[in-house]
Amino acid sequence: MVPPHINEDKSVVLLQANCRNIYHKPSEFWNLVDTYNPDVIIGTESYLREDFGKAEIFRADYMTFRRDRHASVGVLFICVKYNIACSELRFDDDFEILGIQ
Repeated sequence: MVPPHINEDKSVVLLQANCRNIYHKPSEFWNLVDTYNPDVIIGTESYLREDFGKAEIFRADYMTFRRDRHASVGVLFICVKYNIACSELRFDDDFEILGIQ
């Protein structure tokens, strides 16, 4: 694991993707990530459920934060490179919100 640090002179590259069921096409998703090398990835409509583990879809070079549902629709995730210090913000469970600071 790379120690977290603040890089004041570098812009952050953000990738936002509507995944439309990432479980069935993780290689397509990670090819997109490898093309743009983002620091932060925001994924929507991933259709992941709680029983899908992080290691099944996500890579170890990113910290992954998820907002899962019991149903297999919707679902948010944010992946942040390990060299960026961050933590998850807590929201009421009644809302489908995922925030990172």
